[in-house]
Amino acid sequence: MTNAFLFVSLLLSPPSQSSAKVMVQQGATIVVEGDGVVQWRIGLPVIVFQLGAATAPPLPLAEGRVQGISGRKAAIRLIGEVEGMNLRNQWVAPRYMVEAELFTGEAPKHPGPGDQADPTEATQPKPQAYHRPPKQIRWGQPLWLEITSDFDLSAVNAHVRMGPAGEYTSFALKPRKTPGHWSGSSQLDLGKREQTFAQYFITATFAGKVHSVAGNPAHPNKVAVASAPRRPSRAIMQHERINRATFGEAIELTAKVDPRFQKPQLHLRMAGGGTFDTLDMKPLAPGIFNVTVPAAKIVMPHFRYYLSAEDSEGLRLPGFASAAKPHRVKVTRGKILSANSRRNRISLSMKAVENDPVDDHYSELKMGYERIFFPFLLARVGFSSVTGRSLRLDENGELKGSDLELTGGNGGIVLQIKHYISLYGDLQAVAYPGGSAFGTSYGLRIGDDRGAAIGFGYGSMRDVDDWSFIGETGEAYLSTPLSKTLRLTGRIETDDLYQDAQRSLRLLIEIAGRVRDQVEWNLEAGLNTRDSLTTGGVGRVRLGWIF
Repeated sequence: MTNAFLFVSLLLSPPSQSSAKVMVQQGATIVVEGDGVVQWRIGLPVIVFQLGAATAPPLPLAEGRVQGISGRKAAIRLIGEVEGMNLRNQWVAPRYMVEAELFTGEAPKHPGPGDQADPTEATQPKPQAYHRPPKQIRWGQPLWLEITSDFDLSAVNAHVRMGPAGEYTSFALKPRKTPGHWSGSSQLDLGKREQTFAQYFITATFAGKVHSVAGNPAHPNKVAVASAPRRPSRAIMQHERINRATFGEAIELTAKVDPRFQKPQLHLRMAGGGTFDTLDMKPLAPGIFNVTVPAAKIVMPHFRYYLSAEDSEGLRLPGFASAAKPHRVKVTRGKILSANSRRNRISLSMKAVENDPVDDHYSELKMGYERIFFPFLLARVGFSSVTGRSLRLDENGELKGSDLELTGGNGGIVLQIKHYISLYGDLQAVAYPGGSAFGTSYGLRIGDDRGAAIGFGYGSMRDVDDWSFIGETGEAYLSTPLSKTLRLTGRIETDDLYQDAQRSLRLLIEIAGRVRDQVEWNLEAGLNTRDSLTTGGVGRVRLGWIF
């Protein structure tokens, strides 16, 4: 409610026939009754005021809008703080009457049966003016108004407001070189983007009295305002999202913010929470901001977040995700793979073993696929093919070279307990020209990819037809990181699967690395012995892709 209401003098006692009296009050709703109600309409802005002495101006108490009309009664919804106010027996009048008195000096009158017409009004001429309302103005451009009149006007003013609920602001129209021509402009207040039109009326001073010459407070002229221009297409900020986090470990988020925006913030909500916690992002460099999420907020099973920033008008806008659709980050107990933010891994490896270039050598080709289903569960499947020559016992009990050709596959799971203990189990099946075999393998690993690790494994194979024992395998290894992307492993392997009455023992050194957390590579080399009788070499190359 503006201070201008204190200068209103139209609502003198007794109230005009456009006023009504408050009969009932229930919270923010009042019921009024009076003859002036029949001239009202639903949605009409009104003012509740208190009458004082005959020479004192009325005291405005509250504002409201008409919600319903029935005969001489109307229901009004009050606007603003009205708690504790007793408005019974107070008076209510339309707001346009107040504005008319404020800007023109006289309010619209609705004479009743006993009112007498003022004889001076019939003899005093009322100024007339020609005015062509503008059709539309562009966003950000001033409103230009002009009138032409044959009357000797001493002053011309325009009163403009944005939307029907705004307050009028006034600016003067200046006389031009052409006699009777007045014009002027004013910059509109376009702070709110939902405002699409402006309302105005023009008053002129003639013979010491103010008159409306284009529109009036009750029925102002209307001019359309072109909608706000589209925002630039470039993003508010650039941010590399994270998809997984480790329980109890703080994480750092970084964003590059466009120069049009400022004061970026992180909005974080833990699983089951109803509200977002807000953290201010700190500048690292021009346009670069970061924020650290405390470890206490990284709890299972997940959390959600989005980023926002303020524009030049102080309006906060989402820059990455939004409050309605925040980004979800899964929280795990620990890492199973070295890049566990990606769930899938495929690999291809080639191994060559050579003891004798003629009768004791073979090569093995493997292809595998792994998938993380849960933070503690990894499933894998693979296929292998072995070709070469191996030593077999002939009819006379002597070792002779024979062709070796095997095709097989395996499938299994890896269970992670805590973040440093892993158990695995696989089922294996092998087909060869003379039959087929089935086997199992088990293993234990203590440690993870971020530090040292030690592991053991054992497996056995049996013939499918008679379930006779074919052979067994065993391994032990120790692994340690060399750098963030390199890892060194020492391995001992043994098996008697491909040789009759001979056991192989292999001593291996392996170097593994990663490229951009998506490509893995392994190089392995070592020695191979057959029951300490012969010594050969072993080599293996492996490539993996994580996605």
